[in-house]
Formats: sequence, C-alpha cells, structure tokens
Amino acid sequence: MKRILPKTNKSISLNSQQILNDLGKNMSRLTVENCEKIAVTDLDFSHLEALWIEVNKQIIDLTKTRCNYGGNRYWFNCPRCGKRVGALYRKPLSLLFLCRLCQNLTYQLTKYRRSNHELTIKTINKLKH
Repeated sequence: MKRILPKTNKSISLNSQQILNDLGKNMSRLTVENCEKIAVTDLDFSHLEALWIEVNKQIIDLTKTRCNYGGNRYWFNCPRCGKRVGALYRKPLSLLFLCRLCQNLTYQLTKYRRSNHELTIKTINKLKH
C-alpha cells in the first residue's frame, strides 16, 4: 500500500535558530545551565606553582587580587577577551572554555518574563508602603 502525503504550500528553510544539537535542545541561545562550568572556587590553590592551569589542553591564565582583610582572591582571565572572571563555560560540542559574555550565554531565569498582572500588583504594593 502506497502512502500519499498531503501537499503544502509552506517552504522549509533552515536557519541557525532551527538547528538542533544531538540532545534536541535549541543551540541558538544556550544558558549557563546547559554548559560545562569551571569556577575559581572549585580549584585547590594549595599546590599552585604558576598562575595558569591547563584544562583539556587549553591554557587558562589566572590572576590574583588582594582582599581588604588579608589573603588573595584568584580569578580566571578569559582566553578570548582577557576579562577577569570567576567562572568559565564550555558549550556542548565546543573545545574552549570562555567567559559567559564571549560564549553569548544567559541565565535560565532571565528567559522568563513576568506577566503584566504581576507587575501591576508589585507597583500597587510599592504605592501602599
């Protein structure tokens, strides 16, 4: 038995926003929650001999700043922009760890928009107090 598919007038066009990764998630705008993260706070600095680390054959420079009440705070230098950051992220299927801005990442919570009703209630509560 031969199946006949209905004809449609819609043309199929693929753009970068429609390309899906192997997990089926849209790759056009990832969040930090979808990426691998390395944070300075996760590192053990007791055995640190140089101000750089190697992760997956990628050299990442570190810098340190003095804290007001003594001690040092360590930071990553983003390999692309050189910005001092506390965490670097790697997108799925990517090789490099970069800062959130260079990877064009957002936080998942910022994707949700509050309703007009919720904003109205918040404004009324401000006016009451």
